Amino acid sequence: MWLILGACFLIFLGFFSWNRWQDEGPIKIIEKHLEALRNNKTPEAYAFTARKFQSTVPLSDFRELLKANSVLTSYIDRQISLVDFNENEAFLLTILTRSDKDLTGVKYTVVKEDGVWKILKIWIDNTASNNFASSVDSTEWLHSIDMQLMALRSKDIENAYNKATSKGFRDFSSLDGFRQFVDFNSILSSHKNYVLGKQAIRTDNIIVDIILNPDNEAIPIQYTMGKEDGQWKILHLDMTIANLSKFQELLKDTNTHAPIKKQLAALKDRDILQAYSDPTSPAFRKDVSFEVFQELIHQYPILMDYQSIEFKNPRLDNGTCFLIVELKGKDDSIYTLEYTLALEDNQWKIWTFRGWSS
Repeated sequence: MWLILGACFLIFLGFFSWNRWQDEGPIKIIEKHLEALRNNKTPEAYAFTARKFQSTVPLSDFRELLKANSVLTSYIDRQISLVDFNENEAFLLTILTRSDKDLTGVKYTVVKEDGVWKILKIWIDNTASNNFASSVDSTEWLHSIDMQLMALRSKDIENAYNKATSKGFRDFSSLDGFRQFVDFNSILSSHKNYVLGKQAIRTDNIIVDIILNPDNEAIPIQYTMGKEDGQWKILHLDMTIANLSKFQELLKDTNTHAPIKKQLAALKDRDILQAYSDPTSPAFRKDVSFEVFQELIHQYPILMDYQSIEFKNPRLDNGTCFLIVELKGKDDSIYTLEYTLALEDNQWKIWTFRGWSS
């Protein structure tokens, strides 16, 4: 039996698990597809494509596509980001780096086919302008980044999306998808300040590292900037943590236990309102009403009548903490909870949780 409660990226009532999405979903399919390409296993890479793709692009044409875009088989590094998705379709952006440090963007549309994620569309952006590096102003590109971060701090999602990003960004990611991304990465709207990190000028774009809240959790964002109609715009932003040292320090102590202990203690005291409101994030409460939370808690009495709690080792992924907790009941029954925690104002808050009986 399962109990799943969550916010933002969970499809409520469908009880979608973000961890399961990463393990078995579109990102993993693209990783396997690209790894097969890099190892020159073309038929294996082709097998990850959907029947509709194969009906219009036979294997022979796919081989020709690879010959024309050698970066797909010769890249030395890759970054995969989930841009937008629903239950049956996902859009991903991959940045491939070649040995000469040039970057190529590859956009994927992935769909469910017989319950398995398959690649429906592949779009390769190989465009590059000449004399790009000589035309770069040392601070001009910072304007769109600064504009977006200021808008996000003001909770002005529409301006952060419409005014700072490129047309390609908006074509690939809807406003609703961007809103979900910001909700999931709450530091984007709650940060107090930022500092510039490394900047790298490439053939047709600039890669910029930004560190949010450098004196506290120090979360890096990597922006890819390009020119559009003579102005620098955001082509892509990546929330992958470049340096986990400060987060690993947070994971060494029991900070991650605090909101969970607070919630479970409140439930044991039958204070369901406290368990709902205090240790959880605003995004959680936005997606899960108190009435629904209360009803579901009453369906699983062990949450209020447990005898002991055991915390497993936490796992950090992209600034989010995943933590398994086992509750032992009076009859030695075990109930397992998987929590997703996110940092808000330098404190861990419950973002989602799901539970099941062993």
